Amino acid sequence: MKKVFLSLVFILPILALNAEIVGSIKFFLGNVEYKESPNASFRTATLNMPVHSSGVLRTALAAEAEIHFTNGAIARVEANKTLSISKIMDAANQKGSWNDKLKRQMKNLKISDNRRAGSVAGIRRTEAELIQKDDYFWAMPEPASYERALTLFESGQYSEAIPILEKVIEQAPLHSEAELSHIMLILIYEEETRTEDRNRHIRVLKNDFPQSHFLQDLPN
Repeated sequence: MKKVFLSLVFILPILALNAEIVGSIKFFLGNVEYKESPNASFRTATLNMPVHSSGVLRTALAAEAEIHFTNGAIARVEANKTLSISKIMDAANQKGSWNDKLKRQMKNLKISDNRRAGSVAGIRRTEAELIQKDDYFWAMPEPASYERALTLFESGQYSEAIPILEKVIEQAPLHSEAELSHIMLILIYEEETRTEDRNRHIRVLKNDFPQSHFLQDLPN
């Protein structure tokens, strides 16, 4: 029995070390303590201290803490609470407005670098656009850069991002980049209270991408 107990003593710290880091403590006030697993000992919280999926946070009277999770969710823990990090994270993921959820999804999304230019079904450009005119060679216009639009969107330069996003959709309406461009335009127009433009892109997204996982968070 003693050997089993000793084994557990060594195994539990290892499990705590291997637990996934899911965020960090970005703000705290008063006496806040944290431990990496239920079987570990509480330690005084520090700014930017990482929190683990198996961790537990404890706040004293007149204390509070704010945790920023790696998926973009933010949670504030009130005074006199002892909560598991997994419970705090679940609650943070469930609350918030629909556009907050979309922003978190956009933040977590990674697009493969191995995109095939022009390999999209259902391109709406007419064949007439690709026909040479008057026996002269007409150079194809340079395609809009989704990466450039994404950079502008993330930096809040919406007025510059909008025309590029619209062009990305126009040049390949059923491509995954068009789907994400619709999402960014929906978020932009929501923030700018341009409800009609927002709803227009919601309708197109629902029609062109009926299986999109983004639809579940959009307003009806």
